Amino acid sequence: MNSVLNIILRIILFLAMQPIPTGKAKDTGIQDLSEKLERSLNQKAETNLGELISKQNFDNIKNRYLTFLAIFPQSKWYIKPTTLLPDGRQLLEIDVNGSKDNGDHKYSFIAKQILAVNINQNKIIDQEVISEYSILKSVKNQLIVSLSIPNQVLTGSRYDIDVILDKPLGDSMVAAGLINVTTEQLQKQEFPPIELHPMGGGGLFKSVTAPLTAGKQHWAALLAHPEGIISITKLVKVISDENKSNASIE
Repeated sequence: MNSVLNIILRIILFLAMQPIPTGKAKDTGIQDLSEKLERSLNQKAETNLGELISKQNFDNIKNRYLTFLAIFPQSKWYIKPTTLLPDGRQLLEIDVNGSKDNGDHKYSFIAKQILAVNINQNKIIDQEVISEYSILKSVKNQLIVSLSIPNQVLTGSRYDIDVILDKPLGDSMVAAGLINVTTEQLQKQEFPPIELHPMGGGGLFKSVTAPLTAGKQHWAALLAHPEGIISITKLVKVISDENKSNASIE
């Protein structure tokens, strides 16, 4: 179980890239940049990333990238530009998948992230994480899970976090737990224990409360299934005004 928790922490650390101060410059070369970024990531050419990302953010991203590759060396990236926001930033949709053999266990991993970026002279000069999630599985069979978790919520509101097994186990039980990982815990690389409790065979269903101040919540869930372990990470943006929403994904 500890090895799974360590992998979850590394995934959150890799995905949770911090934004840098927003610039005003815009560039129309987003398609070309997206293709170069995807190619550099898939070719494991971290030195080429320095040509695509601003200097003040490159070292941090490079370190996280190399740490992530040490766990999932065969990861595959898919990057495409989508919506142009009213403030001039471009949305990038990033999909990652990978697998890892660890003794008798085989892990499979998928993640999706939406970034709002500004580019100038063919470099990303700032980014903001709009939404992200990851699913890590260590199971004998490819169990399918679905997430029903909002990308953003209002301060102080109640909302549901549901991790649904597409093929319920009938009368069988699933042990599951959910924790909120704080920014401080991420920075210190401290992962609090996840207490598991019996759940229905359909998955994990929790109701939680958003904080009273705007920001972000990082959630980590763990399900112990008769056929293996499934873990979920999800970012939920907390906003104080519905009108401040700028983007989301399903």
